[in-house]
Amino acid sequence: MTSATQAVLLEWSRAGLPFVLLRADPADPGGWEKDLDVLVDPQAWPRMQALATEAGFRAERGAEIPYKRVLWRLDENGPRSLDVHLQMVSRGLVYLDRRRMLERRRETAGLFVLSPEDLLLHLVFHCLIGKRRLDSRYVQRIERLLEGAIDERYLVEHARAFGLDGVLEDARRSWTQLKQDERGVELLGERARRICTRRSFRSRFDSLRWSWRDRLPWLRRKGVLVAVVGPDGMGKSTLLQGLVAALQRVAIFPVRTAYLGPFGQNQTFLPGLVHRLGLAVGADERIESYPWPVRVRRGLTASLFFAALWLEMLWRASREVWLRRSVGQVILSDRFPLDAEVLHGEGLARSYGLQRRWLRTAVPRPDLLLLLDCPAAVVAARKPQLDAHVIEEAARRYREVARRYRHAIIDTSSSVERSVAAAANAVLGAYLDRNCVE
Repeated sequence: MTSATQAVLLEWSRAGLPFVLLRADPADPGGWEKDLDVLVDPQAWPRMQALATEAGFRAERGAEIPYKRVLWRLDENGPRSLDVHLQMVSRGLVYLDRRRMLERRRETAGLFVLSPEDLLLHLVFHCLIGKRRLDSRYVQRIERLLEGAIDERYLVEHARAFGLDGVLEDARRSWTQLKQDERGVELLGERARRICTRRSFRSRFDSLRWSWRDRLPWLRRKGVLVAVVGPDGMGKSTLLQGLVAALQRVAIFPVRTAYLGPFGQNQTFLPGLVHRLGLAVGADERIESYPWPVRVRRGLTASLFFAALWLEMLWRASREVWLRRSVGQVILSDRFPLDAEVLHGEGLARSYGLQRRWLRTAVPRPDLLLLLDCPAAVVAARKPQLDAHVIEEAARRYREVARRYRHAIIDTSSSVERSVAAAANAVLGAYLDRNCVE
């Protein structure tokens, strides 16, 4: 358990607000999950949320899951979340009585845990209804509860109130076999879900709402487009590789990479066609040095060249960005169209400004710009073929362009681990900003 999470729970306890930990064990803080689950009284939730907000937690937008709210906090160890249950719900189905569980809770070290009977019911039905498998983290705890002293009458009555007493009895009777029979667990879980679904029209509606939340983009969390830019030699490839691994370890959103640079790795025939037709623009071309008739003609051909690039960028964005971001994915872009505004070629860097700026309209505006920065001398030492003066000039232009976006400057002259950690925190911050209430 993080200190911030513990502080919020203790503050709730001191304020007399009813809550109970669901699966966490206060005696083993190191084993607590990052997404800590608690059950609360809905009437006390507004006050609880206010106290959590004061401690730096932010509420996720929308009601993605029925009867559930999510609080997020970003600290030096990454994102931490509190999954707050207003009812005992899994997959949109209420399967236990919240009031009974809060009334029978037990205090431990200033926090509240479920009674043995309620904990047994919760773990069993959480595996059957929610996980559809016996989670290895809970098997031993379930077995200890089965072997311990429990109130059998309360256990059966609580399960019977939701029509699940038969499922509970079968699970207990065949527990040894279920540990080796995945199909048997699935069938028992399906039986429990059917019973809960048939209890009322609201149960059917909530179950349908839950099942469709992954299919309807507007019910999902919002994705984030992150552009990783900077002069050549700053370590983009190394940073991207480490950043993907770091974000995948967080495991709260899918991570994808895409190449959205203006030159190279073409996916359509258009850029190659304009090159074969002789319409391409040279990197060192200085249009102001041409006579007026030639300048006009080159301006028109350059417009065709950049139009082909614009269509190429539009095609990539349609395949790599729009749909993925709409369904909650984080897209890490290796380069971005704004690279066309910051080129090493002195001629092109000063020519065709309107056409170069036009390219960025082909792709969505990035939610975050990661601008890699490193002393030019260090980059030149890494890659002797690069000129330190050109690198410094390109870095200056990137800093000017970055002011138009939300951006974070990542120092790549330090260790890769520190650079990746700084970039990961910036991405996580942008993700939470898009998905949490201020």
